[in-house]
Amino acid sequence: METFKVFIEIPQSTVNNKYELDHKTGKVVLDFVFENLVWPFNYGEVIGTLGGDGDALDALVFSTEPLEQSDVVDCIPFGIVKMLDRGEVDDKLMFVPADDPISAKYKDIEDFSEPEKNQIKNLYAEIARQKKKVVEIKDFLGKSQALEELNNSLV
Repeated sequence: METFKVFIEIPQSTVNNKYELDHKTGKVVLDFVFENLVWPFNYGEVIGTLGGDGDALDALVFSTEPLEQSDVVDCIPFGIVKMLDRGEVDDKLMFVPADDPISAKYKDIEDFSEPEKNQIKNLYAEIARQKKKVVEIKDFLGKSQALEELNNSLV
């Protein structure tokens, strides 16, 4: 079982606030405040990776309970959301914590239901609307594609 360390920036169930890690200071800072938005998953970045945008790979972490901000969690990938943000690739890797019972539920993308996919689509449509930008979800791909992207991004 291949795991990756994910730094949690936004705990699941956070209302309105988008946080991100400031790599210069090592602190988590408030990046944006939305209206009427609840994060349905934990959000963070995969430690030790570098994506095409020059940042660490983005991680959506699905867990039984919200994780704590600034936690570093061993996670198992099970899918990838292929996205464009203002025309630029901005994929999101999908994970479960290795020691969470939910890891038995999500082994690959076919374990992720259409309503769950729609929840992600709706969230990013709302983020795009509030930030007045164009975000497009192209596809949901499985574990093998997620592992390929992760392994190609290791620094």
